[in-house]
Amino acid sequence: MAEHVEQVLNNAIDGLKKMIDVDSVVGNPINISDSTTVIPVSKVSMGFVSGGSSFGKAPVSDNFGGGAGGGIKISPVAFLVITDGNVRLVNVTDTPDQTDKIFTKIPELIDQISALISKKKEEKNDSAQL
Repeated sequence: MAEHVEQVLNNAIDGLKKMIDVDSVVGNPINISDSTTVIPVSKVSMGFVSGGSSFGKAPVSDNFGGGAGGGIKISPVAFLVITDGNVRLVNVTDTPDQTDKIFTKIPELIDQISALISKKKEEKNDSAQL
């Protein structure tokens, strides 16, 4: 019976794997214009169930009944909008989670680090000219 249950599980899992891939989470870039690209970001949830039973007396293995099923939910959560090298996260949902907040802060953080590096270079150049 164990090999029958394993076969049912493997078939169901293989079917679910074929339905989703990395493009389900981070979509393919969409070029809106020469300077703007939009990348969809989605949340993928998956549920899975299986079961089986052997009927009759052992060692009869032909009386097996089993089944498996699963479901996938793909929900758009945001879009990455790239315009002239600047990245912006546009939320689709009204209630951003912590991950959304991190993505929103990344461009600001990069700008702050770039400003610090530029300031250090200016200070170094100014002190070298003295």
